Amino acid sequence: MCISAISVWEIGIHSAKGRITLSLPLRDWVQRALSAPGIRFVPLDAAAAAESTLLPGSPQGDPADRFLMAIARTQDMTLATRDEPIVQYGKRGYVRALKL
Repeated sequence: MCISAISVWEIGIHSAKGRITLSLPLRDWVQRALSAPGIRFVPLDAAAAAESTLLPGSPQGDPADRFLMAIARTQDMTLATRDEPIVQYGKRGYVRALKL
């Protein structure tokens, strides 16, 4: 299983806004999550950043979601998500998406 830099950023934003509550301070939570067995960290690289601006088929405009879809496309990964617009984008064949 992979965790992207964008997902870490989103967790931090949601935690700061009080939308989610973490069991530890953010930095500790992230360190523990990323050190779990079988977890691989995926940074946002230049290829994915560029791909996020070139996504076919008019995907939604949320920048974080665009980065996640771009990472999945450039790294040949399946994106596991509850986000319905991403699931629908996947059904159109633009990204492999697994609905959670």
